[in-house]
Amino acid sequence: MASPIAGLRNFVISHKICLRKQARIVALDGARQASRRMREIYVRKRLTQGKNMSLRRLWLLPLVMLLASCTTDPIMKDTAALPPGTGIMVANVLVTSVGGVPYPPLSIKVDKLHGLSTSTTLNLPRQNNLIVIELPAGEYSWTTLELGSHGGGATMSYQMPFTIEPGKINYVGDLLLTLNSFHKPGGTPTCRFRIADQSNYWFPVVAKYYPELSHAYPTVVHLTEDQRPMNQMR
Repeated sequence: MASPIAGLRNFVISHKICLRKQARIVALDGARQASRRMREIYVRKRLTQGKNMSLRRLWLLPLVMLLASCTTDPIMKDTAALPPGTGIMVANVLVTSVGGVPYPPLSIKVDKLHGLSTSTTLNLPRQNNLIVIELPAGEYSWTTLELGSHGGGATMSYQMPFTIEPGKINYVGDLLLTLNSFHKPGGTPTCRFRIADQSNYWFPVVAKYYPELSHAYPTVVHLTEDQRPMNQMR
């Protein structure tokens, strides 16, 4: 027969074993809860990152569309039906700057040489400016270059004429414009113009962006004549 002391000892040992098991269960539950919390934090973080990425993509999409839309900006609509007595003027104005001249807002005017007609002002917002516009047939000239905030400009005095034939796509040349402040530091930049024939390059470009126009009307080269005195060509 077991003594009361032995029974008490067995009870104490059994109680200790039970306490250890409970401690292990509590520790295991704590670890599971901590793991669950970590998973919840991780999932929440990934969801937040996903939302931020989606917002970034949504923000970038209009920017990409805006940049893409800025790469080609034809001036007129593609059409296969020009008004009678009207032709298409195709030109490109390339603006470069030397001597530390910042690129200012520019515009250039085209005037008809004969008859009553208002000047056509062409804005030049980029370095490379493709011009495709309708004009009544006749003789024209590049006339005045406006240099934006400088308030001044250069006048060609009707000495750079070209022809627009009706019912045709008239390439009148590449106008190469160079701004240079070397001769007038701190003042209005000096301007230099040169005409180049790049029709072999621009006719395919016009055909790409104006397929109806190009299929309906023939192309012709009427290169701008530079009739300025030599001292004005520098």
